[in-house]
Amino acid sequence: MSSPSGKYFAPKPGRFGKQVVFLVGPAGVGAAATFTASDTTVFDVPTPFRKLYFEKAAAHARTVPAFSAAGASGIGVATVFRVRAGTSTAITASLTLDTLASTVTSFTILAAASANAFYVAEGDNFEVQVSMGTATVTTAAADLTFVIEASVLE
Repeated sequence: MSSPSGKYFAPKPGRFGKQVVFLVGPAGVGAAATFTASDTTVFDVPTPFRKLYFEKAAAHARTVPAFSAAGASGIGVATVFRVRAGTSTAITASLTLDTLASTVTSFTILAAASANAFYVAEGDNFEVQVSMGTATVTTAAADLTFVIEASVLE
């Protein structure tokens, strides 16, 4: 059976039998995300109570943030973590927020992370930590959103 347009859904090769979910963690949607100098801000990404496997992560902001020490190492950087039993494990490299493009910018997966770090058990969750270093915000991020793509295992 085909749809009225004559098109139908078919998974891409390599994704047969996989259910992919997108987890969106807004950081001040409709408002400015607030960051404090010399502090780390944590954004929880809602995670279903299922066994998942981390695939990709990305960030987007309608208004790209700017910082007083733009381009300096460790200033305004976001990192995705898997949290299990209160312990956070980094699964992406840091993404400098003031370099976000007007389109979605992908995080780089940590090659050094253990394979187990990408598995999310029931009760685990994802979080994004934004470290400010000593910088202050000169232009606030508007509609900053973090998106995580994960495969449902069970």
